[in-house]
Amino acid sequence: ALWFQRENAIKETEMRLKDDFIWSLAKGEFQSWDMALSRAKSLNYNIGLPYVCILGYPENLEAIYRKIKKDKPSYEHWIYSTIHSIEELIFQVGKTLQRETMITYQQDRFIIFLEISLGQVNELVKNFLDLLEKRLESHLPKIMISWGIGENHAGVKTFHESFENARIALDIGRRQKGPGQRSTYKNTGIHRALFALANNPDMQEIALSTIGVLIDYDNQRGMDLIHTLTTYIHNQGNVSQTSRILNLHRQSLLYRLRKIENLTGRSLVDPDDLFLFDLSIKLWMSSSAFHKKAGFKTRAN
Repeated sequence: ALWFQRENAIKETEMRLKDDFIWSLAKGEFQSWDMALSRAKSLNYNIGLPYVCILGYPENLEAIYRKIKKDKPSYEHWIYSTIHSIEELIFQVGKTLQRETMITYQQDRFIIFLEISLGQVNELVKNFLDLLEKRLESHLPKIMISWGIGENHAGVKTFHESFENARIALDIGRRQKGPGQRSTYKNTGIHRALFALANNPDMQEIALSTIGVLIDYDNQRGMDLIHTLTTYIHNQGNVSQTSRILNLHRQSLLYRLRKIENLTGRSLVDPDDLFLFDLSIKLWMSSSAFHKKAGFKTRAN
């Protein structure tokens, strides 16, 4: 019994050291590459390989536990063992694909550094997550995980950069696509640009002066002019197609479009006005902080 207790203590210490090391890599806390190499070697990690960071956020662990908690230990014990079993699955999937992995669970997210081959990042990540999700479904049915995938930055020594990319991809993906989806940093460019613009006070004022009156009108009358305008722009000003998608009579749609022009004082045939409408709506919809400010401003007006 004492021997088993000692072995467990050694294993727990080793796991904690590995967790701390990977978390430090992700946060960019090592002051020198030699120090990181020395720590990695003592933990049997090879950080001289190219890696990409993948973040996984479990969306429904508490919901799963509530359904199966009969004859189960406390949630704290269950979540501890569940996290470790998922980490073991991640390690086994990497082994199956003959790829090195470094895994930890921090701040309610799995942090995975997956060894990749330059030029094959997308294919390798897809194969890795496909196989992992298949095994997770057998191990823990109904689990839902949102994934954020960073960039490799073409080499080693880029753990922190790839982690930050994955974090941004995860956050934007959950906001834009909802839970349980995969998002890559590369495909979040438009949303990152919109978030940057949404934080600019001048841009906020321009957008609110453009569509604020439409937001107010929708709140008061429920006509949904914002959705009408978005659909009209998306269909490149095609009235017939827009009325079909909105399930509106052509004359009803034309009435709404004239209402939009009258309320805003802008023209739906002017390319500059259409661009400003489209940009303002995207800004309003992309940022929750900007969305709240828009609601406050329009009520004040």
